[in-house]
Amino acid sequence: MTKSEDKAQQQTRPDQSLTIFVTIFGLFLVVSLVTGASIALTNYFQLRSSATQVANETFQNTIDRIDEKKESLFGVLILFAELFADSPAVKREGATMEGLLSALLRGLTLNPHVLEVYAGYENGDYYQIFSFLEEDANIIEGLDGPDSTRYAVHEIALQDDGTRKESWRFLDNDQNELSYRENYSPSYDPRVRGWYQAARADSGQTVRTAPYVFAISPEVGMTFGKSFDGPEGGVFAADITLDRFSSFLKSIRPNALHKILVFDDQMRLLAHPNADEVLKRTGQGDDLLLEPAKVTDLSDPIVQETVALFNTDGPFHLESFSLDGVEYLASVEMFEYGEQSDYVLYAAPRSEFEGRIAEAASSGLLAGILVILLSIPFVFILTRTISKPLAGLSDEAALIQSFNLDSPITLKSYVRELDTLIGSMINMKKTMRSISKFVPKALVRDILQSGDTVEVGGERRHLSLLFTDVKDFTPISDSMEPEDLMLNMSEYFEDLVGLIIDQGGTVDKFVGDAIFSYWNAPLPIDRYEYLACYTALECRYASEQLGQRWAEEGRLRWNTRFGVHAGDAVVGNVGSSDRIDFTAIGDTVNIASRLEGLNKFYGTSILVSGQIVKACERDFLFRHVDSSLPKGAGSPVEIYEPLGTTDPNSNFAATPEHFAFVAEWDVAYRAYIRRDWVSALDAMDAFAAKHPNDGVARVYLDRITEFLLEPPAKEWDGIMRFSQK
Repeated sequence: MTKSEDKAQQQTRPDQSLTIFVTIFGLFLVVSLVTGASIALTNYFQLRSSATQVANETFQNTIDRIDEKKESLFGVLILFAELFADSPAVKREGATMEGLLSALLRGLTLNPHVLEVYAGYENGDYYQIFSFLEEDANIIEGLDGPDSTRYAVHEIALQDDGTRKESWRFLDNDQNELSYRENYSPSYDPRVRGWYQAARADSGQTVRTAPYVFAISPEVGMTFGKSFDGPEGGVFAADITLDRFSSFLKSIRPNALHKILVFDDQMRLLAHPNADEVLKRTGQGDDLLLEPAKVTDLSDPIVQETVALFNTDGPFHLESFSLDGVEYLASVEMFEYGEQSDYVLYAAPRSEFEGRIAEAASSGLLAGILVILLSIPFVFILTRTISKPLAGLSDEAALIQSFNLDSPITLKSYVRELDTLIGSMINMKKTMRSISKFVPKALVRDILQSGDTVEVGGERRHLSLLFTDVKDFTPISDSMEPEDLMLNMSEYFEDLVGLIIDQGGTVDKFVGDAIFSYWNAPLPIDRYEYLACYTALECRYASEQLGQRWAEEGRLRWNTRFGVHAGDAVVGNVGSSDRIDFTAIGDTVNIASRLEGLNKFYGTSILVSGQIVKACERDFLFRHVDSSLPKGAGSPVEIYEPLGTTDPNSNFAATPEHFAFVAEWDVAYRAYIRRDWVSALDAMDAFAAKHPNDGVARVYLDRITEFLLEPPAKEWDGIMRFSQK
């Protein structure tokens, strides 16, 4: 190795890392110079290291919880701004904000940390909705509202004569009006407010303001606003008071010795366990001035020492310092928010994490004095410092081979070669976790366990297959903004794909809104025909529930159709030497896809083949729909509709009404099969009258009527042939 290479390598490693040569040389040197005394010292520092590790985990868990809470608190306000800024009612495109009142009140009720939402317009109009909690009594009193006020609606509107009219409506928890007042020529103008000007200056983006003192109460908060265009243009915004974020910090702080706070990139406080600290008061009486506080306004010496480290080194994780003879551990972690950065500060005495560990360290030191007299070699301890990471790496390798990738690797080593190996294994585990999102996990696990080389080729395997497709997806997608469509698709796929994977299915690919999945490959499983059929029932229910929720939220409902089939297919790797895709191909795949498409013709949502029925006839109640030859199929397919399971304890158990439904259908269907067209028409007409929404009955009524007028040829085999997909 050249000097330049050695220098470059040293720059990529911590200064305290050692080579194996230096480690072993030092081992024998220490053994020759130190005996039992080293055991006591090592034990002492090991215990201190354990205390540091406890602190590290406590710090990281607490900071992560704070960031998650911040994201959940702020994320809702961003969602409010993003969602309602594009609403026609907000833009006044044929509707008014009053039409959104019910939806906005529901959103505020479900998110109690949001104080208010409002919209300001270029002509000075203003529409504002408050959501009060019990602790907001001072705000209600300041607004002269009734004590039982739960919501308040504040509106400023430009009148035809050029004056501005202001009104206040105070509502109770059931949204009943408690009181109403109005006046003219109000002084409040949204156009001069900082939140309005900031959002209008950054059109198209949701803007977060700096902390400021709200106009209606002596509280510090922030506004999330988004500009919108329209007949007049304006800004839709939502507010949060920082005391609601501060309350969370207070709830997770163990005691007053733990200093926890959140601030932004301008050192302005966003949260403090004592909510009063985020508000700075200067002056007295009529000269009292309220403004947002900064970290530098805090008098706590521990906080100031931590901030001094931050000002010198920037964000850091678990540094130590001494103050008045007490050793403290501290961290300042950064979390990015768009072009802004927020910081979480956490500091506490080391003794808070040592506890009994410190007592054990002292006892260990006394025991070490005795060990010195016995001169027990220290070589074992040093050897363990090398073997422990190696043993840990061996365990991690076994977990990786079994495809257990969830737990992170937390191993550390000051030995350069071991540190390199640990880093490589961490990166490998992260990479494999990422790859598993694109490749079936069962396939990756099989490759890892077998050690085989991935090559192009496949094998014949009996599979059960499930195809899904959204009804009228093309017009739905044409009517939506691409961003909204992508959001809906992600939510839709999250619900359905999770069910497929939970039932042991392999998701092969997504084709637009369609999902292609199968069972019994790449790894064999039991009862795969049953799992495919049951998953279709689960997915239909999940799709209906999602559609109902969307409809309540004012979004378009999606209706999904399913096709389930079982048969032989070729599964394996298809592609080139550079790019391989694991998939299933063959006539069986085509038939499953065609079954999904036939739902459109029969007015059904799930159709399965006779092969599925043959394997699962005791597990499900099926209706025999037809005998057909789908386009591109090599042989006819018996088509059935699953109505539920025969297991009375199942979530999708068939009801007595379902069994009666099938019995009635079979009477009409048997008459049709016998070519007794008159009896078939009477029976089918009676069935359709009793079940007017059944699409299959309507298909057969048309077909039987046609056969009455022009009976099919004697050689007619009862098979319906389709020339279109």
